[in-house]
Amino acid sequence: MTRSQPPSPPEKGNLWRTDQLHAHGLNSRAIQLLVRRGKLVRLRYGCYIRAALWEKQSAWLRSTQRIYAHAHGTLTTSAGDFVYSHTSAARLHRLFLWNVDDVIHILLRVRPSSERLGKESAVTPGLSMRGTL
Repeated sequence: MTRSQPPSPPEKGNLWRTDQLHAHGLNSRAIQLLVRRGKLVRLRYGCYIRAALWEKQSAWLRSTQRIYAHAHGTLTTSAGDFVYSHTSAARLHRLFLWNVDDVIHILLRVRPSSERLGKESAVTPGLSMRGTL
């Protein structure tokens, strides 16, 4: 009787959506196992990062990485009708911020469900985004 090979993250890349991990041949159970074994870190619903990279990052870089993960994770589930704002936009522009939280600030034309964009998001609905895109 031979033991099956333990799952491993894809060799290329460091940030993946669940569908990308599935395309690599990892099912949901294998993804959960990689998280439990410390090979992947779940940054948000449907988005994972290589644990070895995450552990090397500073707190500031991790905070910025969460915004990139938000954008990467919503790539296939959003029509793109939002912009990053407030401290999130400042971090994406690599501005220095002191004592900032990890909330992801976005501006939307309509109010979505919290499940769609994630509970870590601060949504400001109904604002005009004219000239900002």
